[in-house]
Amino acid sequence: MPPNHILKFAVADFDRYASLNPYFPQAFAFLRRPDLAQLAPGRYEIDGDNCWANISDAKLSPVSDEMTYEAHAKYIDIQAPLDGPETFGILDTPAGTPPADPKKDYVLFPAKGRTVTLVPGEFAIFFPPNGAHAPQHALDGATQVRKVVVKIRAVSTAK
Repeated sequence: MPPNHILKFAVADFDRYASLNPYFPQAFAFLRRPDLAQLAPGRYEIDGDNCWANISDAKLSPVSDEMTYEAHAKYIDIQAPLDGPETFGILDTPAGTPPADPKKDYVLFPAKGRTVTLVPGEFAIFFPPNGAHAPQHALDGATQVRKVVVKIRAVSTAK
C-alpha cells in the first residue's frame, strides 16, 4: 500500500476526490480533455498560479535501488502517463530532509523507496510536504512517455 500522502487512482475516480482541494475540480476538468494526449508539450494555464498543467515527452530511466526523489512544500502534483506506463519511486519524505526551495518549490534527495507503476487512465496525487516521489522511471525498458503533471496550490498555502 502506498504511503498516506500519495494516492493512486483510475481516471474514473476524479469526482470522488474533487472536494479535497478547491482547485481539484478545475484540474480534473483539464485531465478529462479528450485531446489531452494530443496536446503539444508545454504549460497550460488552468487558474494562474493556483493550478496549471505541463505536458511533456519525458525521458524514462530504469528503476534502481536508489533514485532521486522530489518533495514539494506549496504544490500538490497530479501526475498521469498518457501513452504508456510510467513507474514512480514513492516514499514518505524522511525526517531531516531539507526544506523545499521556496522559489522552485522542490527539494531533491537520494533515497530508497517502493515503486508504483501507472498506465494511461490512472493518475497519482502527491501531497506536500510528505509525498516524495521519483518520477520518470520504467520497469519494462521503455525510454520515453508522454505525460501530464498538474500543479495545484495546496489549501494551506492558498491565497
